[in-house]
Amino acid sequence: MTLEQYLSLTGIKQKEFAEKARLSQSTVSRLIRGKFSPSRDLLSRIYEATGGDVQPNDFYKQLYRVPSIGVPRSFLRAPDLGAAICSA
Repeated sequence: MTLEQYLSLTGIKQKEFAEKARLSQSTVSRLIRGKFSPSRDLLSRIYEATGGDVQPNDFYKQLYRVPSIGVPRSFLRAPDLGAAICSA
């Protein structure tokens, strides 16, 4: 679950969560918007503050999501390795 989803489901405001996790509100906002990769310390604080509902991997899924515009679809497709192996 993303931090944004967690806050929405629990009804906790960014500022309240920031205090609970010992973060600034601006840091919480930047995390939600995927503007930077959190350190291990931040990941640990968020994990603890959410009772494990937001896990470290949830941030990496958010940071490395595929862009929705400006990239040709053929560029985004993974190569078909099965066909390459079968034809060898």
